[in-house]
Amino acid sequence: MRPQRIASIVGGKHMRVSKAFRFSGRIGRREFWVTSAAVFSAVVVITLLVALVGGAGQAPGAIGGAVGVFCFGVGVWVSTAASVKRLHDTGRSGWLLAKLTGLSVLLYAFTFFAAAGSDQLGKYMLLIGAIGYIAVNFYMWYLIGFKRGDDSPNVFGPPSSSVLIK
Repeated sequence: MRPQRIASIVGGKHMRVSKAFRFSGRIGRREFWVTSAAVFSAVVVITLLVALVGGAGQAPGAIGGAVGVFCFGVGVWVSTAASVKRLHDTGRSGWLLAKLTGLSVLLYAFTFFAAAGSDQLGKYMLLIGAIGYIAVNFYMWYLIGFKRGDDSPNVFGPPSSSVLIK
């Protein structure tokens, strides 16, 4: 793929790879979804390559495992950075991601332990925990993936559409 084609996919902007690792600044919805698709595609390709090198039905070995863990870490880092920059685009701190993720983990644990109870109260706790977990995750998904960013500059910088990255 030629650089011009890649640039047109990301809204006509030239994006440096180092920008993907930073937590500062703002990105729009399109750049977020392109980044998410790129991370997902890279994880799928690397997983397939590790599986092919290791052989079908066999463990990938120490090197394949290390490559997998490294790639997973890079993917989580880039995805988290993109999510934080999307929150910045809506005028929210990136710490909101940590708070909502923590709440989501607590609700998941609450739901897990409520499922262990066989009495009527345990069933209600399971329902409350599951609804809360789903609501928090949909709210995060909406804020990060679909909410329109601020049109004017905010405390995190100018809108991403007015920033030309060379």
